[in-house]
Amino acid sequence: MLWPKLDDYGFHERTDRVAWRYWEEDIDLVEVESVGTDYDRSGCTSFSFGAYVAGLPFWLKSPEGLPHKEGRPRPHYWHCDPLIRKLTKSLKQPWFAPFSQPPRNLTEPMRLHREGLQRLIRTDMHDRPDVWFVFEDGSNLEKVVDDLLLAVTTDGRAFLERTHDAAAVLNMVSGRELVPRPGSPAEIAVVKAAEARLLRPAPPPRSNPPVK
Repeated sequence: MLWPKLDDYGFHERTDRVAWRYWEEDIDLVEVESVGTDYDRSGCTSFSFGAYVAGLPFWLKSPEGLPHKEGRPRPHYWHCDPLIRKLTKSLKQPWFAPFSQPPRNLTEPMRLHREGLQRLIRTDMHDRPDVWFVFEDGSNLEKVVDDLLLAVTTDGRAFLERTHDAAAVLNMVSGRELVPRPGSPAEIAVVKAAEARLLRPAPPPRSNPPVK
């Protein structure tokens, strides 16, 4: 449902969880991450999901050392740190009820860990802007996928466009949009790489991927 629609935006290669768009010197990706075993503390079904977009300009990180298939790099979002944006939904879904369905057959260490989390994590019923809640019977799946596509093609697309511009990346760093801790290794690395890119001659005009 999602991937054929993303194909129209240039994301032609994919797995069940990730789709990639290749530029001349950059890669964009969309990655969907299911809640899975975190469903208990999240308070939703295990197949509810969050999603990320990420950009990987090769002036930031060489494709060498990344996962490859058929000669092309296939990074995950964490390989693109710090050029990552966790997407948020526009749907209202105030049904997240953490720790409302305790897993069966918990070992004693797991039970104690769960009790510790209950003291740290919000436990009232509420919404989660970064998780799309999929009903147990899947009846709202089409609706949540449409909302995810909207997030990818609006906020996600605008973010990805900025990751291709070293000057824009520096602005995002200075505005604390990327790295929460000033002076962190991730911040130092991206600033150094972006400044080095700006000192090199501009590349020839790129051929943009198809967009609607």
